[in-house]
Amino acid sequence: MTSGMNDIDWRTLSLPGIDGSTVAIVLGGGGAIGGETVRALAAMGAKVALVTRDLERSTELAKKVDAEHPVLPGVADLAKPGDLERMVAQVSDGLGTPTVLVNSAAIGAPHNDITAVSRDEVSKLFDVNVVAAYEAAKAVAPGMRTAGYGRIVNVASIAALRVTRGGVAYGVSKAAVISLTEQLAADLAGGGITVNCVSPGQTPTKLRDVNEAAGSPQEQVNGPTNAIPLGRRGRLQDYVGAILFLSSSLAGYITGVDIPVEGGIRLVRPKSF
Repeated sequence: MTSGMNDIDWRTLSLPGIDGSTVAIVLGGGGAIGGETVRALAAMGAKVALVTRDLERSTELAKKVDAEHPVLPGVADLAKPGDLERMVAQVSDGLGTPTVLVNSAAIGAPHNDITAVSRDEVSKLFDVNVVAAYEAAKAVAPGMRTAGYGRIVNVASIAALRVTRGGVAYGVSKAAVISLTEQLAADLAGGGITVNCVSPGQTPTKLRDVNEAAGSPQEQVNGPTNAIPLGRRGRLQDYVGAILFLSSSLAGYITGVDIPVEGGIRLVRPKSF
């Protein structure tokens, strides 16, 4: 690495708790942050399941990952009851008991006034962004408890921490992810399981389709950088670095925490006010 995180080669990184014995599931593995997380975990030797809502897409993406262990393509409909439990059972049969779960799957919402967002849109948003995160954690918890070890990392958003007009539905869904993280951390702590969260800020990626990349309209590439104290948008490696740390044994005494990875933008008052 010569000029910062943008040049990092994940194969050169070694973290305790992420190696050839690690089985990891990445939800939203077809999205920007999820895809980079898959590549990083696989490069570090972990056995990884890349999960999207479409098996053909998962298979295509998994084949592109250069790693010691072939990446297992997985499919799950995050809004379908029981589908995450089925997927976790399939991964357990194929790779072994998952001890790392990264939930980077999400959908966005139109950046509109509250009167312009329908109940159906809000329900779908919460089904995918919040309920699915709960169901995924519920599905992996028994195996992690049996193993006496587990790392669950949710991806929220700076939108949960920094209010902007027109972002109520998405922002509240991501705030719920942070609250869910805290509740899960308390419930699962006795089993050697940590549950933490990362809140990305402005990223150079656009929000993908359902079950894909975490993000929101205000986090897209067109956002200004002059409001960010560190003077640039986040890179994928910035966010994935935090995810990897929380997925490793180094973070064994950290649980119920949200790490904002956003260049300090939460310190600046939004111009919409």
